[in-house]
Amino acid sequence: MNSERFKSIVEFNKAHETEVADNIRDFYLDFGIDSQSSIMNIEQVVRMEMEERRFIMIFLPLKDKEIGAMAYKGDFWGYLFVNSTLPKVNVNFALCHELYHIHFQPDSFHNTVEIYIDEHYKDEESERMANLFAGAVLMPKGQFSSMFERLRKKGLDEVRIICHLMSYFCAPYAAVLIRSYELGLMNEQGESLKNLLQNGYEECIKEHFKADWLDDSALRASYRNDIFKLDALIDKIGAKEVRLGRMSENSIKKIKANVKTIYSGLVEEYNGGETIEQGV
Repeated sequence: MNSERFKSIVEFNKAHETEVADNIRDFYLDFGIDSQSSIMNIEQVVRMEMEERRFIMIFLPLKDKEIGAMAYKGDFWGYLFVNSTLPKVNVNFALCHELYHIHFQPDSFHNTVEIYIDEHYKDEESERMANLFAGAVLMPKGQFSSMFERLRKKGLDEVRIICHLMSYFCAPYAAVLIRSYELGLMNEQGESLKNLLQNGYEECIKEHFKADWLDDSALRASYRNDIFKLDALIDKIGAKEVRLGRMSENSIKKIKANVKTIYSGLVEEYNGGETIEQGV
C-alpha cells in the first residue's frame, strides 16, 4: 500500500468514526453484548450472528491466497467461506468485515458473491465502511489507545508497538497501523510513513514477535477444512426442513451437489473421505 492510499483510508475513517461507532453500538445492543465490553471470541460471535441470518460459516483452505472470505446468499440459506490458509490475524479481520455486510446490508448480495480480498482496501464506500467496522470491533478505541500509550511509555519504537498490538488484539499489521493513525496516536509522515508501510512483510513481523517473546500462533494458518462437517449439517437441517414440509428431499440433494461443485472450484479437490486439520 502506498502512502497516498494509506492517507486516503485514514481520512475516510476519521470522517466516518461516529457513524461506525453507532453501528457497533447497535450491533452490540442487537446481540446482547455490553456496549463497554470487547468481544472475546470473534469467531463464535460471528458464527452465532450468521446462524441467526441463516448463514453457514465454513473454514476452507482456499486456492486463492488473496481471498480472505466469500459470502453468498442463495434461495434457502447463505454461506460464508473463510480462508483457513491465512494467519489468524487476517481471518479475524475478514470475519468482522463480512459481519458488517451481513448485519447491516443483508440483502446486498442475495444470489451474488461478496468477496473480501485480504490486505486490500477497495475504494467502494461499503467496503471501506466494512473495513472500518472490522478494525473498530477488533481494536476498541479506549482499550487500543490505552495499550498504545502504555507501550510507548516503555520506549518501544513504532514497529515494535504495532507488533505488540497485533499480538494483543489479534489483528493484522495494516489494520493496526491504520487504527493508530485514525485515532491520532501516530502522525509520522513522509519517509517515516513509507518505512512503516514497508515493515508489514511477514519475515519482519516474525522477527519482532520472536525478539519480544510474543505469541506467534496468531501469525500461522490453521488449514482447517469444514467440508465434511458441512455435509453432516446439511443432512441434519435438511431432514428437519423436509419433516416440516418446507423443503423436498430433491432440494436437499441439489444443495449438496451445489456445495460439492462450489467446493471443488475453491479448494484443491473433494475427496469424500476424512479431513485432517493441519497447522504450520
